[in-house]
Amino acid sequence: MAKTDSYVVTLELELTPEQEKYLRRCENVVREIENGCKGLCLRRLRGLRSDPRWRHAAARFGELHEKKKKTAEEKAELELVQITIGKLKRKFHLTEYQLHEDAAEMRSHFGKTISINEAQKAATRAFRAFERLRKGEAHRLNYKRRGMPVTIENKSNSFGFREKDGKLLGLYGFAAKFRIDPKDLLAQDTFKDRTKYVRIYRREIRGRWRWFCQLVKEGTPRRKPKTAVGQSTHPVGCDQGPSSVAAVVAATHEALIAPLPTGVNEREEKRIRHDQKVADRALRLNNPDCFDEKNNWIKGKKAVRSKTYERRQARARNLRRKQVVRRTQEANKLSKCLIAMGVDIRTEDHGFKSMAARSKETTINKKNGKINSKKRFGSSILRHAPAAFRSTTAQKLAAVILPSGERAKLGLVRTEKLKASQLDPLTGEYRKKKLSERWTEVGGRLVQRDLLSAFILAHTTGEKLDTVDLEACRRDWSAFLEAHDAAIKAADKKSLKGVM
Repeated sequence: MAKTDSYVVTLELELTPEQEKYLRRCENVVREIENGCKGLCLRRLRGLRSDPRWRHAAARFGELHEKKKKTAEEKAELELVQITIGKLKRKFHLTEYQLHEDAAEMRSHFGKTISINEAQKAATRAFRAFERLRKGEAHRLNYKRRGMPVTIENKSNSFGFREKDGKLLGLYGFAAKFRIDPKDLLAQDTFKDRTKYVRIYRREIRGRWRWFCQLVKEGTPRRKPKTAVGQSTHPVGCDQGPSSVAAVVAATHEALIAPLPTGVNEREEKRIRHDQKVADRALRLNNPDCFDEKNNWIKGKKAVRSKTYERRQARARNLRRKQVVRRTQEANKLSKCLIAMGVDIRTEDHGFKSMAARSKETTINKKNGKINSKKRFGSSILRHAPAAFRSTTAQKLAAVILPSGERAKLGLVRTEKLKASQLDPLTGEYRKKKLSERWTEVGGRLVQRDLLSAFILAHTTGEKLDTVDLEACRRDWSAFLEAHDAAIKAADKKSLKGVM
């Protein structure tokens, strides 16, 4: 973990054709080194797994690690097993620093086009991907194909690609300027902070490749003068779903329910579907030998991609890029609205990845006797990006300095412990509800489910925020009902069709 705070500034580069050619060459070298390190790791892993000492140590480590309560003897044995695993990994050259030595040899093969720092960072990326595979967190290692954009990343700002005096410097006299808007005072002000290291990457925008540089700066990001920060000392409960967000401020008449931004334009969606359909037809028409009788792709076949295919795919990629940009901008605005309500924001720690998974149970529709679809929230999560919105809110909160001198944090509540959607805040009783029940009756009043959960989250107490102050809920109930009615009246019913 970094010893000091950091933030990232992204700036576009002004390059000559020769400089762009040099960066392409550096990018290709980084790709070759990263792929080569991944191949080395896989070959050495096969040798490691063939060692009986490794198999015994790995099996024993899994048994001891899963135990929640360990005796003193088991703790001592676990330490010995970890030492054995470390020795075996060093014997088979499967440590990060040993991989750095291999990357240095590969770098010499390419004529030292890049510095040793960039080569070692590529080896580190390969090692982290390999570790995820070894631990069972990934199914396989993916190699980066030729022509695929690859990030060139440094480790420090002293050698290799570095920022100095408002320019990007590199080996062999490379010097490029940053494209900065003269009116962008915030970007100009960031050059006062020390640069830790830089990243260089390229993106395709409107059919043209453009190069960008990320400056990882020391300190905290500058806050825009117009950005409002909530001065309320009351907690803000935030109930976030896969497609919407509801927020309620405790003991006030302030509430909000809004859809999560998608950035999707229906006209652009039709164009994307049309371009993908045309591209698929062109691919099948020009490569009939690559498909079997059932029109399925034959594994191992190489297809010829026509100009029509490339042009349609490029246009679809550009439209999807626009959607991502719009969704990010709208998510930033919505997170600022939440922070304007208050900085003590509390939300449930949802696992959105599990919500995207298909249902395991097979159910039958009682009306027509057909098997119901097992799809759940995958497409909704893809369009709304709820996890990205939550991380954006947490990132913006971290830039807020509280009167105590500490940074604001996003309070995460364990969903399985609190069960906010099942709790009656007036009686304290739990009642399990179907997901289709968007309105619930509390105290003789119909209340929207998400706003009720946000109200309960705003009244959580304890260090882990796992208990609810029912007395405060009863005291603030009348104020909540007024805020609830105002939020429902102001909400966009069309966008919240599946929520309301």
